[in-house]
Amino acid sequence: MWTRGIHSPNGRLNSFLANPTPELAYVIGVILSDGNLNIHGYSAELILAVTDYEFAEEFSRCLGIVLQRKHPYTVRWHARKNRWVVQGSSVLLYNFLHRDWRNFRKWIEHCDKCTASFLKAFYDGEGCISGRHLMVFNTDMGLLLYAKHLLNSLGVGTLEPRLVSLAGTSLKDPRTGKLYKRRKDCYRIDVQGSYLARFKTQVGFTINRKKNGWNITQEIRAYRFAEFFRAVLDSRQHRRACAGGEHVRGVVPFPCRGTGGI
Repeated sequence: MWTRGIHSPNGRLNSFLANPTPELAYVIGVILSDGNLNIHGYSAELILAVTDYEFAEEFSRCLGIVLQRKHPYTVRWHARKNRWVVQGSSVLLYNFLHRDWRNFRKWIEHCDKCTASFLKAFYDGEGCISGRHLMVFNTDMGLLLYAKHLLNSLGVGTLEPRLVSLAGTSLKDPRTGKLYKRRKDCYRIDVQGSYLARFKTQVGFTINRKKNGWNITQEIRAYRFAEFFRAVLDSRQHRRACAGGEHVRGVVPFPCRGTGGI
């Protein structure tokens, strides 16, 4: 019956084959950011509890594909946690994921799609965009440097990591107002502003809230460029008017060359 495929030697265990795929890379990225591994009794669980439905939905989709399910896992609302929750179970996948992140390089670096999928999950969980600043935070400096290496391999320029908060300082939970003490130092890496568009095309976000933050950034960039370009044109027109002794109506009176103008 095993050889004919009627039954499996694994019995009722969820099937899992550790083949490099973008979906498995995304699951790895989730577990290394906002996801959790939990085991009690005979149940080995993979859990994600987040505020953004799209993040939970994408994790559910990828987890279902990795475990060869016909349908994704259910995304349910947890009223007490005020979070969207996805919970899967697989002792085989749990054992695969319950290791140091350095052991995942074979799967993450399998191809550009796997690398981008891992980074997307990592930025969905730990990333933040504000204005022209695209950042990712983590307490593991080695993991951040690895993410920096992966971004650079996709042609996305980054700044060097820097310390943002020290262990022992207070952290306030915005939901409950409770104060906690940080147990580890926290670090941050920024994507260089000139590489934001490349990050968008090569990696991007799953979460709509962060996508909207990106759109605002693009609008700001376009607006600033248009304003600068208009100022340059007005300045040139004004200089020509100065040289000819004319007054040009509607031209912003920028100083002529040699007087501190553009």
